[in-house]
Amino acid sequence: MRRKSYVFAGSCLMLGMVLGATVLDGRLKLLNAQPALDTREQLYAAVDRDAEVFEKQSRLLRTVVELSSPFIVHIDAKKRTPGSRVGGARFVEEAGSGIIIESGGRYYVITNRHVVKDADLERIMIRLDDGRELTPQTIASDPDTDIAVLGIAASRLTSARIGNSDDVKIGDFVLAIGSPFGLSRSVTLGIVSAKGRRDLELGGDEIRFQDFIQTDAAINPGNSGGPLINVRGEVIGVNTAIASSSGGNEGIGFSIPINMVMFVARQLIATGEVNRAFLGVNLDAKFGAAATQLGLPRQQGARISGVTINSPAAAAGLQVGDVVLEYNGVPVENDVHLVNLVGMNLPGQEVTMVIYRDGRRIPVKIRLGNRKLLEQSSSYELQDPRWELPELGLAVIGLTPDVARDLQLDDGVQGLIVTDVDPRGPAAGRLRRGDIISGIERSSITRIDDLQRVLNSVDPRFGVRLHVVPSGAGRDNLRTVVLRPSQTPPGQ
Repeated sequence: MRRKSYVFAGSCLMLGMVLGATVLDGRLKLLNAQPALDTREQLYAAVDRDAEVFEKQSRLLRTVVELSSPFIVHIDAKKRTPGSRVGGARFVEEAGSGIIIESGGRYYVITNRHVVKDADLERIMIRLDDGRELTPQTIASDPDTDIAVLGIAASRLTSARIGNSDDVKIGDFVLAIGSPFGLSRSVTLGIVSAKGRRDLELGGDEIRFQDFIQTDAAINPGNSGGPLINVRGEVIGVNTAIASSSGGNEGIGFSIPINMVMFVARQLIATGEVNRAFLGVNLDAKFGAAATQLGLPRQQGARISGVTINSPAAAAGLQVGDVVLEYNGVPVENDVHLVNLVGMNLPGQEVTMVIYRDGRRIPVKIRLGNRKLLEQSSSYELQDPRWELPELGLAVIGLTPDVARDLQLDDGVQGLIVTDVDPRGPAAGRLRRGDIISGIERSSITRIDDLQRVLNSVDPRFGVRLHVVPSGAGRDNLRTVVLRPSQTPPGQ
């Protein structure tokens, strides 16, 4: 009995050991599994916390899109093909986008000129966010910036919130909204890749004033005229063009800064045309690397290569060779930049410039002129006949009554207009481009023969007296300049 008991007891012990081992193994597995479960829960908790940051950003973007959608329109335009007759006209369709703005209690759609160019009003359809379709009542456009403004009339319209494109920084997040390939209300996200993109070749249309914002937010055909929007829901640009080898988005899109857009739009709304200021200079497009040779610390500024007669620049004393470093406090990058800066002012505005001359920075105040007057009179600058006077180091043209009137000269001013001054000749530093030579010695001048006849009779040693009306001045400001004609003209 005792052996059996032992045997039995031993068997129970073995069974207990087996059962105990099994239970222990299970507990160990549970203990080992628990940390893994806890770790996954901890990771999910961390993901939830981190996702809140992105969800907050997503909510912001969704809100911006929700706020922007009501002021963004889709545009379809049927354009008459060039050369087609009215009776048998053939049309092509173009789709684009637009932005509703409010001005003076009326509503307008801003878009690109190339979207609606050559389309009659009745063939332009504007579709609102709520599905309504409108036909514009008026249209005005500016080819120099590719901006068009369409007048519309409807109730319950929402206007865009306009930002300040001067505040835009490279790296800022932006949204592009429009109708790429006819797919309205498409939204893309990106950043501002660069600013101040200029001198772009944009198809067959020449856009004179360029200062594009570059973005990698996807812009495709049909986005033209739509807004580039910052994370505050403000329109900072109008999407206009892409750089592409395939015709689609490749990450390089261009938008017109909204400050330039509104400068144009306000004038188109008020008068139907854009009136810009002008300075009256020709600029050296190849200046660039020569800046450091003049003593400037880096490539900067715009070098003056010519001064227009009787222009604001001539009246302010700007000279060939001056480098414009600043314009109204803005550092000038190059010649195209200066053209854009001047073009963003109205005629009659006074601006301050800083020029670089003979190693010195010189502040200059200038009251800008009217570009239209320049364009109307620019042909007179090179009017034939043009006479060379190498003994004085001058070139002149005749001042006819028509020229005097178009240049807004005082009544009764007569003589010859100085068009060029040789920097090595007798007139260098004494006369400048745009001055009017009204007399010589005791004789008045109306033709080149008058001047040449007196020059042939004077003794070069004693000089000759020229009576000059300075560029931009009235006839009451007549002054006398004594020049000693050179017997050996410069360069010979």
